[in-house]
This record gives sequence, structure tokens and C-alpha cells, in this order.
Amino acid sequence: ASMEMGGIVAGADQKTLLLLRELGGALGYAFQIQDDWLDVVADPDKFGKKVAGDIVEGKKTFLMTLLLESCNKVEKMWLLHCLNKKPLDNASVNKVIALYKKYGILETTELRIDGYYSRAEKILEKFGESEFKRDLNKLIKTLKTREY
Repeated sequence: ASMEMGGIVAGADQKTLLLLRELGGALGYAFQIQDDWLDVVADPDKFGKKVAGDIVEGKKTFLMTLLLESCNKVEKMWLLHCLNKKPLDNASVNKVIALYKKYGILETTELRIDGYYSRAEKILEKFGESEFKRDLNKLIKTLKTREY
């Protein structure tokens, strides 16, 4: 919405507004899913918040949704039970992380993040050269490599 609103304020045409909406959506999804992923894999000193905090709090993140879709019935029942009795204890958090690894959730998530950033870059290519485009390219590169 913020990307599109900027275009509205600038008087952009409908085609440009649609591109801005798509660009903002791709960046937003990439950023949020990457934030969920970093919650599990980031260096705690760089991340600035408790690693696996989303798991502890029982948040239904992108990773958790993938896990619920991937795991077997017994694991799913256990997981839903844990999510209902949050906060999760350390043993449960470690088991969730082990399940993420078992089902390749971390790798699948990385691919999804890369896909959204690639989509954003392709959308941005449709815009003419400008200082704004260069700034957005820098922003995408910075976001893609962030560790916190």
C-alpha cells in the first residue's frame, strides 16, 4: 500500500500504480517471511531479539504453516497442542526446529524469500532509469542480505 500510495501522490498512471502495488507486495512478503526465517537461524548477537521467539510465542509464521502442511498426523497433533498451550518450553522449541530441519522447511523458506526478491527485481526492471529506481535496487540488495 505504501508503494502504491507514493505513486498516487506523485500522480502516476494506473499501469505504474499496479506495478508499484506488485513491487510493494513482493517486497513485503519477502521481508516478513525472511523475518520469520531469521527468527530461527539468525545470530542472536546480530538479530537483536531472542532466537526462536516466534516459536516460543506460538506464532503462526510462514515456517509454522509450512510445517503444519508437511508433518505427519502425530506430529501435527503434537504441534497444535503446543501452539494452544504457549509459551512453548525449550524442549518443545528444539523439537519444532528439528521438525523444520526434517521437512526442509528452512530451505523451502529460503527459496520462497529468494523468489519474492527476484519478483521485486523483475518488476523494478519495468521502470525507467531514475534515482528512485536506483534507490529501490539498493534497498532490495540490502534487504536480501540482512542478518537481522
